[in-house]
Amino acid sequence: MKIEVLHYICKLIYETYHIPISFIDHHFEVKFIYAANEIATFIVSNIRTELKGRVDFFLSEPTLSKTKDMESYAFIKIKDTDSIGGYIIIGPTVSPHFHSEIANFSFLQREVFQNETEDQILQYFQLLPRTTNKKILNIVRQLYYMLFHKTLEVADITVIDEDNFHVSHIHEVDPNLTILKRREQSNFPYNFSYEKNMFRYITEGRKEEFMDAFMSLERMDNSGVLSKSSPLRNRKNLAIAAITLGTRAAMEGGLHYEVAYMLSDYYIQNIEDLKSIQSVRAFLIKALSDFADRVKKIKQKRYSKPINMCLNYIYTNLYGNLQLVDISKHVNMHPNYISSLFKKEMGISLSKYIHQSKVDEAKLLLKFTNHSLLKVSTMLHFHDQSYFTKVFKKHTGLTPKRYKLMYFESN
Repeated sequence: MKIEVLHYICKLIYETYHIPISFIDHHFEVKFIYAANEIATFIVSNIRTELKGRVDFFLSEPTLSKTKDMESYAFIKIKDTDSIGGYIIIGPTVSPHFHSEIANFSFLQREVFQNETEDQILQYFQLLPRTTNKKILNIVRQLYYMLFHKTLEVADITVIDEDNFHVSHIHEVDPNLTILKRREQSNFPYNFSYEKNMFRYITEGRKEEFMDAFMSLERMDNSGVLSKSSPLRNRKNLAIAAITLGTRAAMEGGLHYEVAYMLSDYYIQNIEDLKSIQSVRAFLIKALSDFADRVKKIKQKRYSKPINMCLNYIYTNLYGNLQLVDISKHVNMHPNYISSLFKKEMGISLSKYIHQSKVDEAKLLLKFTNHSLLKVSTMLHFHDQSYFTKVFKKHTGLTPKRYKLMYFESN
């Protein structure tokens, strides 16, 4: 697993549940953290001091740990692949009844808080998210599925209560009974070969085959359960996991990672607004089909490696001052040669392509933001507003002001 993918999945969990999430390596170095600024520093210190002596206990299985001061952390181990081995840490969180218990806590004597005032320490604990262990366990299950593409039962999560340093598993239902019932009903969580083919079709840009595989998998009607409390919530969780996997598949197929992540954010955020299982299903089909379609279009454009590098560089630096000399350095080629090669493969000059790309971006900014023309021209690094208007009109036949007005009149 790539660190960028790990970043993205953790960011998504944080933005969905607003619970701190971080990643530490085996040397207890915090590689990244998503948390409110007011508590992030404390969390990093806690991880290094409070948890360092206990992490060996967590080893290979997902763990929920409750400290003596009533903080809860959850841990998921990431194996050593791509040099990012370590632990994802969800939390800290505190009990919903935290306020009534705070007077009994011994946290004021903790080493990590030696340089802080009592008010600052109390404020830290008051800012921690309040949630139940049941919710944390469900987040662990969802995150585990997104990371490893495997379902996780609550019974498989180790629970540590440090008040008595008691270690247990939560046994809501004997997993063997679940397996027996599923076998009797021939109802397993998913058919792995169908699922694998479905995402492979996205990677290969085969939209029609993807649709066939999706429909076949859906007819089996045996997707896993990620929420027992609400069928709609369960369907949304499964859709979020599917879009995450679809994002990875599209990137493997050549879709630029920034485009893939922005699309993923857009689709997942919109899923939360849907009110029915049918609408979630239709929206998921639309999202995954879009990924497959975009990969297909990329594969139809068989550009050489230097030109693909140029296109990615232009896309990534579209809001900068794109110059031929910088692009040529990026692809390690002479400016004249890369200009000639670009015109030959793209059928358009490099400078014209840059202008067209900036104009396309300007059209989106004019349609979907309240930015002034001056701000749009400045953001896209045009010399001045007059030059921006000239270039925009050359490519669209309209001035930016007229384009914006026509869009709002038609909508």
